[in-house]
Amino acid sequence: MAGACSNQLWIAPSATRAVLVANNVTGWRCEYVGGVISWIWYTYNINLNQQCTVQYGPGAYARYTNYYNPYSWGCYR
Repeated sequence: MAGACSNQLWIAPSATRAVLVANNVTGWRCEYVGGVISWIWYTYNINLNQQCTVQYGPGAYARYTNYYNPYSWGCYR
């Protein structure tokens, strides 16, 4: 998830981190610190299909095996 945040928030990859806001597969978010006013938190959704394509090429997609386990995401073809 951290890698996805760095790749998708090109504004400042070093100022991002992945956080879990709900204990299920839809609970992952990227947080970014910065902006016009210093030290404001911005939260973004993570596009896991995009990350799978970045890591494994065209045709790769994201899928989870257990909705209630946020760590059950994987990339598939």
